[in-house]
Amino acid sequence: MVALLGAACHFPDEWPTTTGTVPLLATCLPDPENATRASCTMFQTRALPVEVEVTDGVETAVFSSAAVRTVHALPIWGLHAESEWSWTARAGDEVVQGQIAPVPLPEAVTFDVERTVDGPTSLVDVLLPGGCAGASTSVVLDQQGRVRWYEELDGEEVAVTTFTEADTILTMVDDDAIVELDLTGQEIYRIAGLDLPIHHDVMRKDDLVYTLLAHTNPADDGVTYIEDIVVAYDRVGREIWRWDEHERLDPTQADRWNGQFWDDEFPGAVDAWHTNGLWVTDGFDVLLSLKGETALIRITLGGAITWGLYGNGSAGGALPSSFELVADGGDPTFSHQHHPVLRPDGHVTLVDNEKNRGLELALDEAAGTATFVSDWPMTGVDCNTQSSMFDLPGGGQLLTCANDRTLIEYDAAGAEVGRMVLSCANGAGLQGTTRGQPLDLWDGTSAAGVEVRRLE
Repeated sequence: MVALLGAACHFPDEWPTTTGTVPLLATCLPDPENATRASCTMFQTRALPVEVEVTDGVETAVFSSAAVRTVHALPIWGLHAESEWSWTARAGDEVVQGQIAPVPLPEAVTFDVERTVDGPTSLVDVLLPGGCAGASTSVVLDQQGRVRWYEELDGEEVAVTTFTEADTILTMVDDDAIVELDLTGQEIYRIAGLDLPIHHDVMRKDDLVYTLLAHTNPADDGVTYIEDIVVAYDRVGREIWRWDEHERLDPTQADRWNGQFWDDEFPGAVDAWHTNGLWVTDGFDVLLSLKGETALIRITLGGAITWGLYGNGSAGGALPSSFELVADGGDPTFSHQHHPVLRPDGHVTLVDNEKNRGLELALDEAAGTATFVSDWPMTGVDCNTQSSMFDLPGGGQLLTCANDRTLIEYDAAGAEVGRMVLSCANGAGLQGTTRGQPLDLWDGTSAAGVEVRRLE
């Protein structure tokens, strides 16, 4: 709160004021360092909770603090820089109004957006890694392609960024740091200086942060293999859970992956599994995607592998093979997959990079079947690396094609209803866009003791 008060207290020469039962002084000023944020400072003679309503004439949100005090500093987030915002501060029966002047966006997040709309959208905002001019940036765009949140981080690349259950943004920077920010941009968590490189994915579940670490192991066949460790850290960065592929799987039986991802880090070593995605269930089981094996595996908290799902069917390999693929009106096979998700209903979703599509399978562990449910072809793009698929409210899906910097929205019937293609306004290459996660910055989110709700 000290930092927020300091940021808020750029006091004007004249305050907008009111008089009445609870005299109130209030002002809201743009953040000179971030075009999507502002700070509101409020003083009143009696300790009260307060709120500030902001609107651009189209969208309206209310930021509120339940703290009972005479001085408040409310952070405001989620503004776009394309128009002036009006604000209304309230404490008790007193009201103060004013304007927030727009601040220009920095070059790092000045995008050109080619937007196509073919139907009603259920997308509000989307979080993705991506910056211009060599910047390592996490950014949120709205469904019109306007920047609504961003933060530049130290490093060469934001590899992946996720919106967590705690209304925070968890980011993997390069392969040596994990940083968590709240919606005011304040850093609240950092893991860095690890002995092993961080690989591909990061996720927060409750108060734990999960990630993948790569390491090498010599095997009996004379080959040194690259394998992964799943690690869970607590809120002070202590490792409290670990699962090591080397202790559970035989790399000499692996199909291997022939990419050059680790050539600089581990020269001469063979990438056994190229584990490229993780998902943590509500029961703290971990779902892993092993690209080299074209397979998914599920791991219990005790470390047992409960099942394996091969993208080419139940032919088997180095992993347990628990499911027969069932077509049932569509192609259930997959390859080079990314972004696996295990839903509470037992369905698995993933990006099938080999076929440029999102895929959903229904798993029946008792029957040993993985049945095709639906797929979402990404036409006109090439998505052979990374990429993601997320559910949208109302039954739609949002797919991100990493290669072509393209986000595609589908409705509940599977029809494409919108598409955004991103590039940098300065002509530089756009970094990131490996994953696009839908969210709503103003849907009851909170940070620094302030909660925001969207008004219809």
